Amino acid sequence: MRGGLTSTFNVQITIEDGTSDERSYVVTIDDITDLVQAQRSTAWADVARRIAHEIKNPLTPIQLSAERIRRRYGKVITEDREVFDQCVETIVRQVGDIGRMVDDFEQRLSETPLYGHFDSRLLGQAFGNIIKNASEAIEAVTGEDDYHGHILLKAYQDKDQLIVEVIDNGKGLPGDNRQRLLEPYMTTREKGTGLGLAIVRKIVEDHGGHMELHDAPADFYNGRGAMIRMVFPATSPDAVVKADNNTTEELQA
Repeated sequence: MRGGLTSTFNVQITIEDGTSDERSYVVTIDDITDLVQAQRSTAWADVARRIAHEIKNPLTPIQLSAERIRRRYGKVITEDREVFDQCVETIVRQVGDIGRMVDDFEQRLSETPLYGHFDSRLLGQAFGNIIKNASEAIEAVTGEDDYHGHILLKAYQDKDQLIVEVIDNGKGLPGDNRQRLLEPYMTTREKGTGLGLAIVRKIVEDHGGHMELHDAPADFYNGRGAMIRMVFPATSPDAVVKADNNTTEELQA
């Protein structure tokens, strides 16, 4: 623990034999905190996708079966007809709620590949931090009936720029001095470290891009929530073919 934050280090010790009275030690210490966090975020994202897939698969047959039961036996059942109707309606309604919950996390990506030079590990960490912030902004909304959190991911090309937007319908960003949220140790959350957006900003700028903090667009829940926009320089497909495959990533992938 350093300054209230947990760091992870990889420590290697090599012993070099000398004389009988002397022995040398070479100690190598690597800070792998970012690597561990990126691996953890990637693992959780993969788990979330798999869970969403496994949840959504049986929803359609469940709903169709419930509706078929209602059509087939609704006119036959005379005793406890009210209970029958309530049970079928509960099944259909709950299945719909689960489906909407799974669909609340969606994405809109460009139909054509977006090319650029990227460090996939660092960008994975950046995107993970932004999505984590969006989910926490949604969790901060309490006491509202019929509220459903929604995170929208968009990626597209505008001339010579690649645009990635993460939009949520959470509590939104402060109106004053919001750009200061990109500075280290600036946060609006009680338990926030103030490092998430600062790290993302550094990663984006290291890729030759910049970040923008906006309110959600008007056509997204009437402008409720926030939109984090990350802008990167685009690269032509020909340049990608010539580039080193180890340092070039296709954004859509």
